[in-house]
Order: sequence, then C-alpha cells, then structure tokens
Amino acid sequence: MGLRVLVTDDHPDLAKAIAILLEGAGYKVQIATSGKEAVEVAAKFKPQVIILDMKMPGGMDGFQTAKALKQQAGTADDAVYVAHTAFDAPMITAAKLQQAGFQHYVRKPAEIAQFEELLAVIPRHRG
Repeated sequence: MGLRVLVTDDHPDLAKAIAILLEGAGYKVQIATSGKEAVEVAAKFKPQVIILDMKMPGGMDGFQTAKALKQQAGTADDAVYVAHTAFDAPMITAAKLQQAGFQHYVRKPAEIAQFEELLAVIPRHRG
C-alpha cells in the first residue's frame, strides 16, 4: 500500500505532473492548487506526506498552510512536510523551514527521482 501524498502547488500543470509520476510509482496522490484547498483536501484525504509550494497567492503561503494543517483535526499528526519551491529569498532558510515543521526541502525544478528518493526513506506503513 502506497503512502498518501498531498501535492500543493498554485501551478496546476506542475502539480498534475508530479501526481502522475508519483501515482505511477505506487503512491496515492491528491492535488491542491492553493493553501485553502490543501486544508480542505487534507481533512478528507489524511495525507502522510505533504508537499507544499512555499510561494502561493491567495492569502496562504506554504508556511501558513503548514501551520493550518498542523492545527487541523484529522490531518495525520505524524505527516511529513516537504517544502517545494523555486523561490530563493531570506524567508526560505533551512532554519525557518525546520522551525515551521518541514522535514525536507526540494528545490524547483525537481526531478521526479528526487521525490522518489525522498519518499523511499519514509516508511510505507505510516497511518
């Protein structure tokens, strides 16, 4: 049984491409294109891995979305958070990501192999 992975990115084509590749590798994937939608999807899907774009319009960036997800009942308490961004600025630092609860960082543009390697080290029996 594959891990449940929530891919959140404001670029729908990128989110779909990542989802298709992860599904092909045996993961169960849901897509969200905003922070608000990620919170809604997570309530039902209960993802074990959450891949978040860090710079999204609409009032909720990756940091705010992670915070909302961690406070939401029903989201897996032990979900693994992965920051996924091309945005390179002082706000995206290893220390700030770690403080916000992100365990991993994947820089855009990422090869699917980077996600596969990352997901391979997360036990498939979670939740």
